[in-house]
Amino acid sequence: MQQRGFTLIELVIVIVILGILAVTAAPRFVGFQTDARIATLEGVEGALISATEAIHAKAIIAGATASSNTTITVNGTDINVRYGYPYSTYFDDNNNTTTVQLDSYMNLDIRAVNTTADQGTTDWYVSANGTWARIYPDGFEGANCFVEYRNATAGGSPTITLTSTAC
Repeated sequence: MQQRGFTLIELVIVIVILGILAVTAAPRFVGFQTDARIATLEGVEGALISATEAIHAKAIIAGATASSNTTITVNGTDINVRYGYPYSTYFDDNNNTTTVQLDSYMNLDIRAVNTTADQGTTDWYVSANGTWARIYPDGFEGANCFVEYRNATAGGSPTITLTSTAC
């Protein structure tokens, strides 16, 4: 009786070829997650720029551009503004002002600052100190993977920058 099948040499050759293909193709697929995370951050950056300009337009209409600390109402939420631009107020877990404000005008699913209770259940994490606010993808807090909003100064506008070296 004649048996048909693969010899051990043929199987080894196929495994070697598959290994070579995996080594050359895998880095291309691994980079997709990083590219997607950076693209999402670029979208958040664009949304933040648009929201900032929309709030600034509303502040101009309300005559709230000269003060270093005032409030305007957007979609039923009070937004702290400085010189007509959103202000990244400092907050704590009980008075999470910046998160509420970002949710109201950007519609982001944001985890409360300095908490791990919601980690993994939200898309974004916010950190702020009163001068700036940083929006991180959830799970990347503290890494160089964020959009930063720096408050406006008198006669100037805020700066919005993207840092993606550790995404």
